[in-house]
Amino acid sequence: MNIKLIIAFLILFFSQILNAQYAENIDSLELNLKSIQAKRILSKEKNSVTLDTAEAFVNYLLSKMYWGDNPNKVREYALKCLSLSAKHYHTEGMGDAYNSLGVLYFYKGDYKKSKKYYELAEEMFLKSGNKIGIGNAINNIGNIYFYQGDFPRAQENYLESLKFLNQAEDKSEIAPTLSNIGIIYDIQKKYPEAIKMYTEAIKLRDTLFDKEGIAGDYNNIGLAYSIQGNRKDALIMHQKALDINIQAKNMYGLASNYGNIGEIYNELKNYKLGLENGLIALKISEEIEADEITSSCCDVIGQAYLGLSEIKKAEIYLTRSAKLAKKLQNWEGIAASHERLSELETAKGNCTNAFKYYKIFIEAKDTMFNEENTTEMVQAKMQYDFDNKELINKAEQEKKDLIAKKEIQKQKFIRNGLLTGFGLVLIFAGIFFNQRNKIRKGKKISDELLLSVSRQKTEVEKQKNIVEYQNKEILSSIEYAKRIQATILPPLKVVEKHLEDSFVLYLPKDIVAGDFYWMENIEQEEGLVLIAACDCTGHGVPGAMVSVVCSNALNRAVKESNITEPGLILDKVAELVVSDFSKDENENVQDGMDASLCALNTKTGKIQWAGANNPLFIISDGKLTEIKGDKQPIGKIDNLHPFKTNYIDTKKGDTFYLFTDGYSDQFGGPENKKLTKKKFKELLLTIQHLSMDEQRNQLFEFHNSFKNGTEQIDDILIIGIRV
Repeated sequence: MNIKLIIAFLILFFSQILNAQYAENIDSLELNLKSIQAKRILSKEKNSVTLDTAEAFVNYLLSKMYWGDNPNKVREYALKCLSLSAKHYHTEGMGDAYNSLGVLYFYKGDYKKSKKYYELAEEMFLKSGNKIGIGNAINNIGNIYFYQGDFPRAQENYLESLKFLNQAEDKSEIAPTLSNIGIIYDIQKKYPEAIKMYTEAIKLRDTLFDKEGIAGDYNNIGLAYSIQGNRKDALIMHQKALDINIQAKNMYGLASNYGNIGEIYNELKNYKLGLENGLIALKISEEIEADEITSSCCDVIGQAYLGLSEIKKAEIYLTRSAKLAKKLQNWEGIAASHERLSELETAKGNCTNAFKYYKIFIEAKDTMFNEENTTEMVQAKMQYDFDNKELINKAEQEKKDLIAKKEIQKQKFIRNGLLTGFGLVLIFAGIFFNQRNKIRKGKKISDELLLSVSRQKTEVEKQKNIVEYQNKEILSSIEYAKRIQATILPPLKVVEKHLEDSFVLYLPKDIVAGDFYWMENIEQEEGLVLIAACDCTGHGVPGAMVSVVCSNALNRAVKESNITEPGLILDKVAELVVSDFSKDENENVQDGMDASLCALNTKTGKIQWAGANNPLFIISDGKLTEIKGDKQPIGKIDNLHPFKTNYIDTKKGDTFYLFTDGYSDQFGGPENKKLTKKKFKELLLTIQHLSMDEQRNQLFEFHNSFKNGTEQIDDILIIGIRV
């Protein structure tokens, strides 16, 4: 076995996810959500259980749409679902929300958090008696054990999951678990049994039109063929999976398919095609930020370069694969990458390192495949067969009893229905004859009225179509503006790379925003990172247009003018913004921005900071210090003075926050009043003991709870950094 086993599992897991993702239409769900929120505004009962439950469910469906695609959206909608469900202790909705959060952290590679949320989901579904939910939660926990190399516990969970899913008779949920058990058979080298499981899963999925799931099982069959040396049939199966995933735009599946095909070409010693497919897979996996797939792709690329005798390139990719596998505690990946590194060092003639890597390879293999593991898996299968037989017998008897009971009820219902029906016939016959004469008299008037209504309806429909077309065009333009604005925001993975212990909470009021965050890593000064939270004039489309100009000015000030001191950067940005907006001397341009700009030396912990209207919060030893910025915006104003740079010493564990005014200006609470800066400070102090990621979640949940269904009044941006 090699890294292909992990790819098999991952494509299985995410094919199930993406099937859910494309089962609904995002636009339709968003419209449903807005409809529910509109009903809430019109309803006298603001905390309606019915409306809260409906809104929670739509938020859950929206979170599912972004599984494996947009972690921020998954978190946003799942937390909304959780908040609404928790208000009334609706265990079904809470279980759904916890399940989505479990998927989110599984995708991020944080298996500890993922397992915690899956266990909470299982607890909620047990309370609500939802057997499908229970089975799914147990299956998902099994996925975590699988990926960590604990195959006996993974199999135990999969078999336990099948018990609940068989009771629920839900074929759509049984199929993924059959596939999981197929992979366990792969591990035991029982390839015919594995292929049988995958084939059974395909049959079930075909009745449900689950194309992405079918692609996942074709992929798994291809891997089973490949392991047995039947590479011709393996390529056929992988190509089938690839064709389906291309149509479905299943990025996770595509990355896995290309990686598997690259692996087979490497085994056939066609290293050029192996490299070509591996590079395609790597590009896709990096775009979707999937570390586990990236690790396996790097292994495929490293193997190809090794076969092409390009030793330096091979070492780069194999080392990256090994580091990622170690980070994720992926023993399969650790074993595969170190086996290749051993081959590489042998090719270099370095026997000492070759032996070192080979030893790690053997230790990783032993961890996964010892005799104890194999024995435990066999025992789990025997126990399942016995328990399942008992369960089937019990279910058959319950089914017979239920059929007999229903037959008695059916006879009683028919008898009562005949008596009731006869009585109704007599009543309606009298009504019919009484009304017939009236209907004849009114028919002429009715026909004329209907003709008039029909003409009015046609005109209304015509106007409606015109308005809908115009709205569609406007929305299309705004969505395009959103894509343009997105290009000025640094990707969150880049922020996390340079500021490891940090978070960004970014909640635009509309589709596009006037707030934006900006970051630049100064390569000339090691460890120096510039980061800013900016609030441009207005919000929505006007604010977004200003944000593009202001972001460009920040880039020019740093990259073209080589300025790294925050105060001087803001001076230069003010000069550039005024220049960009002033077309002639008679034009009075007031557009600009407020900003909080920090230069952090990650090596020494020292901070340089400057602010335009916005302050900086620093928390050290449980005390919050506010450093105020200059009382002037960046833009065209009278009596503009140079911005001041503040020099701040910090120590390890201190946290500081850059932010705009949207969070503290939000209205809500029992009296629908503004949150205020004071309460914002108090909230930050209460969450200091939490990790930065958990702080972000707490701030987001508090905002939604405080807002309590009222409209968000402004864009929101908070950046938190722990030294």
